[in-house]
Amino acid sequence: MDNYITLKPEEMAFLIRTLRNADIHASAARVIVTVDDKLIAEVKRVQELAEAGEIEADAPVEYSLGVDEQEMQVLASMLSNVTAKGAEARVVLELTNKFVVPVQEAQQAAAQGQMQ
Repeated sequence: MDNYITLKPEEMAFLIRTLRNADIHASAARVIVTVDDKLIAEVKRVQELAEAGEIEADAPVEYSLGVDEQEMQVLASMLSNVTAKGAEARVVLELTNKFVVPVQEAQQAAAQGQMQ
């Protein structure tokens, strides 16, 4: 089951840049490539909607990214290791709240369920 995450343009740009510049372990390569493909497809979809006039010129742009549990975990792991300076710190914080925090909460819930 996919989780749908809403991303702002600056979050989308940072995520694409981070994925493309990341040192990727072989086991995560397929997941990273899949997520990168999803990100690019979503950017193209939004561009096509804008070109068709289905998005108002002054409307805020948002992207929707569907990720499964494995993709969510890989992105959370990558984002946990990202360092940022200045304005990018806010983007990293927002992405952390969208990816890392839910994964940590799911892991804590699973651990509590095993303890009972």
